[in-house]
Amino acid sequence: MRTSEEIDKIAAALVKFQGEVESPKKSVENDAFKKGGKALKYADLDAIIKTVTPALAKNGLSQHQFTDTDIENKAVKITTMILHESGQYFFGDTLVLPAESFGKFNAQTVGSAITYGRRYSLSAILGIAPENDDDANSISGQDKADKQNNQQPKTYNKPPEAKVKI
Repeated sequence: MRTSEEIDKIAAALVKFQGEVESPKKSVENDAFKKGGKALKYADLDAIIKTVTPALAKNGLSQHQFTDTDIENKAVKITTMILHESGQYFFGDTLVLPAESFGKFNAQTVGSAITYGRRYSLSAILGIAPENDDDANSISGQDKADKQNNQQPKTYNKPPEAKVKI
């Protein structure tokens, strides 16, 4: 991650943003993935941008995303930047995604990879997730396996508190 020299104002604004923003709604059906015969839903890029933009603007923040295509490796690169009205900023690490799908590398596969990458990069840098995120268990079969084994879904232990000397 790259940041401006100072980040106090952008950090404070991001804290306020996260306290105000709602989770993007999963409103688009993905027929490629089904559970119980029903297409699973996801929050598309438009839904994420429409959800975060008012809360970003209210807190003096904006998001910018830059894309690049790596033709040689058939990949796309997405870099997401959060900018504060003070001029402070931070960039997330560049996300590199394959843009070849079923042996095809064309405008549609590149566009699809860019849109997919922008959704996940923006959500990650802002610390948000679409409603009812199941950690991909529904498409991986984990939910069904947990129910069959009469187990609870995975939980993760909180890391120990860091000791800071001042």
